[in-house]
Amino acid sequence: MNEQDNFHLMINRTTAYLGPTGIKREKFCIDYMQKKLEVFNGLRQKQNEIVLNKSETISCRESCSHCCMLMVSASIQEVELIVYYLYKNEEVFNAFIKTYPLWISKIHNAGGLLKNLPEFNNQSKNDKSTEQETVYDMFSNRIIFAKQKIYCPFLYNGKCSIYEVRPFFCAGYIATSPCEWCNPMHPDYNKKKTYQTFNIDLADDHSFYTGNLGKRVWSFMPLMVYETLRYGTEALYKMQIFTLEEKTEQV
Repeated sequence: MNEQDNFHLMINRTTAYLGPTGIKREKFCIDYMQKKLEVFNGLRQKQNEIVLNKSETISCRESCSHCCMLMVSASIQEVELIVYYLYKNEEVFNAFIKTYPLWISKIHNAGGLLKNLPEFNNQSKNDKSTEQETVYDMFSNRIIFAKQKIYCPFLYNGKCSIYEVRPFFCAGYIATSPCEWCNPMHPDYNKKKTYQTFNIDLADDHSFYTGNLGKRVWSFMPLMVYETLRYGTEALYKMQIFTLEEKTEQV
């Protein structure tokens, strides 16, 4: 990581929650954290119902990290909360910043993994066909991605360092087959039994500290987190969430 990146990371961290915009930004993160905890509780209830109805048992355990090789998407709201969590947890922040350059280097060296993945996905509410196609592409990419055995840059000492604010995709993903089957290199990988639970209401939640986005904004989680850490509130403009004129009005 070059000196310029380090400088911007430090400046954005120092100023993240200062001034009128910063105050709104921090309040959004605190409120969203509470909302996320409520959703997590709902997901756990759904997961327990699934395995109970199928007479199965959730095999996921703290020491298992095979699913940490999946390509994980997250919304801009989730990314903001993860950034807030990093700013409040020095050790986790430093671990991610140290790991990210090596991680992104592996991604690029693997070749083609991000070819069909936009830097962000900025869609209107009614653009269902495009959203379905993009979701299909991302799930297809996850299979290819997992087999590269590139662990999530938030995996620290064998555990998820952002577990409390992990993406809904991660929280909603469970396995009932033997843990080792989730390893893409395992001969029984294609036989694994996994379930993905969702909270439908989140798809229509476009609230943000800048106002109602009126659209769903999401993409590859680690990339978006680093973009936000590196560019701060400028990331919203860089991601084309706002035009220059809209950005000026939000400040």
